[in-house]
Amino acid sequence: MASVDYATSRVYFASRRSGGVNPSLWCLDLGPSSDALRLGWSRDLGTDVDGSPVLRGGRVYVVDNIPSAWSIPASTGSGGTPSPSAAPHSRRASPSPTGATATCTSPPAARSTG
Repeated sequence: MASVDYATSRVYFASRRSGGVNPSLWCLDLGPSSDALRLGWSRDLGTDVDGSPVLRGGRVYVVDNIPSAWSIPASTGSGGTPSPSAAPHSRRASPSPTGATATCTSPPAARSTG
């Protein structure tokens, strides 16, 4: 799934690295129908990304498959480093009277860098 910024006419999405060397985070500029999509920037995070990026406050937030949380400037795609404490925290609820259990995973905290 992609994140669209209608104010700047950009779309952000993540992917797996084909052959392990290609970018895994992308920004496309949305243009007129004759030139509908142009590469704004791409970024190799060093690993695959199966999740969707989230755009907020001029930054793109994404969790890679290691998992590390990234906070990257949306305008340039440069800067930003992975959060060292990005491993998700799981909690298991006590079994219900019916014997069902639930697992909740807290999202990792991303830190703003770059």
